Amino acid sequence: MKENKKVLACALLSGCLVFTAVLPSSAAATQSEALTNTSINNEGKALLSVVMDKIPEAAAIAEETQEWHQKAVANVDVQADVHVSMHEDSEVVGRIYHNTIVEVADKGTVWSKIVSGNVTGYVQNSALAFGQDAVARAEAVCPEVATAQDKTELREEPNAKGEVKGYASAEKQYKVVETESGEDEQNGFIRIQDENQAQFYVPAESVTVTRPSQTAKTMEQIRAEEEAKKKAEEEKRRAEEAAKRAEEAKKAGATSPAMSASASDEELLAALIYCEAGGEPYEGQVAVGAVVLNRVRSGKFPNSIRGVIYQAGQFGPAVTGKLERVLASGRTTDSARRAAAEALAGVNPIGDALYFGNGNTGYRIGGHYFH
Repeated sequence: MKENKKVLACALLSGCLVFTAVLPSSAAATQSEALTNTSINNEGKALLSVVMDKIPEAAAIAEETQEWHQKAVANVDVQADVHVSMHEDSEVVGRIYHNTIVEVADKGTVWSKIVSGNVTGYVQNSALAFGQDAVARAEAVCPEVATAQDKTELREEPNAKGEVKGYASAEKQYKVVETESGEDEQNGFIRIQDENQAQFYVPAESVTVTRPSQTAKTMEQIRAEEEAKKKAEEEKRRAEEAAKRAEEAKKAGATSPAMSASASDEELLAALIYCEAGGEPYEGQVAVGAVVLNRVRSGKFPNSIRGVIYQAGQFGPAVTGKLERVLASGRTTDSARRAAAEALAGVNPIGDALYFGNGNTGYRIGGHYFH
């Protein structure tokens, strides 16, 4: 796989360096006719010997850096901004991360234009590693991994006669290990390492080698992720609070099962509680919420909080528009929100009551009778 590239690199470097080696000899012959052909040949041979000794090292460097032609690796601990132009105060259009690999569209002396994912913009060169620096950086932050075909034989030696030490799993990723000569492929075999640091050889044709990295993100993507994370954290917090309230309700002898609700439905229930019982004792506020949830469970009314609250002719604030005004203004009190949360958690001081009002029938809490 890499052998052909290395042979080509050696051939090209040999030609270039031998040509370079001959020039000093020719120049010396021109300047001094006193030099004999023998001395010229000896000088050329000596210089050529030095050059030839350097070819393998130069070829290895060329081979390693070939992968990074017009590419770079982020050289930052966490992240770096990508700007719309080559100025620090210009708009930030995205970010690269500690292991982001970028395409270099235009390398400048201070800034370079890069492309990664949906992000195109400018990054300071100090935040990027190029050439051999990219080779070392990539090995540290996004080393090559191999995915083998299922049941591929794991051999002790890089040949088909090597002892089979086990079998690869297509579900696992293995680290690609370089050999002592700096190659990762020998005789058509690649050396890999598992999670237990054990090393094996597998046929190159049986594995797919990749270099996992993190793609740059646009600011829109970043904001969306931050919003999703914030929402998930809020939902987790609400779930934990609901579980806590449910446990407290259980200890208090609540008779209704807890009910899950979206944030908007919970806020709607709290707004109705505020409209119907904002001036009532706290227990009366929880009771109004319990009536709504009893209806949802009853099978006689709509089977959703929103459906019950907006059912025609049932709740005055929904009919008159007061409920919508409270929702729009955000005037719902913390007390009503807490009452809604407790009702959802299962707190129920009125049993299976489906109605409440100012009459004289049912269980009284404050100014309301529940029946």
